[in-house]
Amino acid sequence: MAKKKILIVDEDAGVRETLSGIFEYERYTAFTAKTGSNALKLLKTKSIDLIFLDIHLLDILENVIINEQSPPVILTGKKVTPEIVPEALRKGAVDFLEKPLSLEKLLVLAKRAIKSNVPKQNSLLT
Repeated sequence: MAKKKILIVDEDAGVRETLSGIFEYERYTAFTAKTGSNALKLLKTKSIDLIFLDIHLLDILENVIINEQSPPVILTGKKVTPEIVPEALRKGAVDFLEKPLSLEKLLVLAKRAIKSNVPKQNSLLT
């Protein structure tokens, strides 16, 4: 069985390295991107099964979730205003994980999102 591929998009190098190490240890293939444009370039060349996206890079969400075959997106962030998360979920993110990240929650959400691959819909297409 092929390893599932996870893309971690975060401006913080420490977060990218930590999550990448955790997922590699758990037998996933992990890719990282510091910026939204780097993430979009990776998505054009790699078949990704799940994306962890920092909420501060939310502007690329609509470019990531373009159809129902798009990988699920789990947002991460800290000190988030109450209206941002519901807005992101309406735009197609499947969940939100608050920083500092809980290892247990991180792995449970990753497995659940990959397994169910909840259908998503781009808000620009509705």
